[in-house]
Amino acid sequence: MENKNKWSFSELSLKRLENVHPNLVNFIRELLALSPYDISIVEGVRSLETQQMYFSYGRTRFTDRWGRKVGIVTKCDGLINKSQHQIHPDGYSHAIDFAFTGKQKGTLDWDANKYLEIRKIAEPLMKKYNIEWGGDWVRFKDMPHWQLKQ
Repeated sequence: MENKNKWSFSELSLKRLENVHPNLVNFIRELLALSPYDISIVEGVRSLETQQMYFSYGRTRFTDRWGRKVGIVTKCDGLINKSQHQIHPDGYSHAIDFAFTGKQKGTLDWDANKYLEIRKIAEPLMKKYNIEWGGDWVRFKDMPHWQLKQ
């Protein structure tokens, strides 16, 4: 698929795609080619320790690792209820989170309207690769989150 916008993933984004399921990697590569916005992969594979840290947010911790105030950010404790970001028996993470690359070097853009626009563009690719978007969830909206359908 031709990349009409000439975006390409940074070295860090490519590293974060390592050990992510090939269908999800192919999905995000094709989406980047169609996107009117540059995309930065924020997270692919997540360790148990990181998952448990995120689970603590809003329960025992009230600021995230960047010092921002947060409420509950995940329902997955990493042990009993595993995140799709954790490695599955097939050897892959089944989820990624992405943000839009900010206008200033090293910044990220989490604009909800951009996610809604991207969701429309992603529709045929989501069907092709069997992907679901956290922004479509009813009980817990997670706009940066994309995963293989379970």
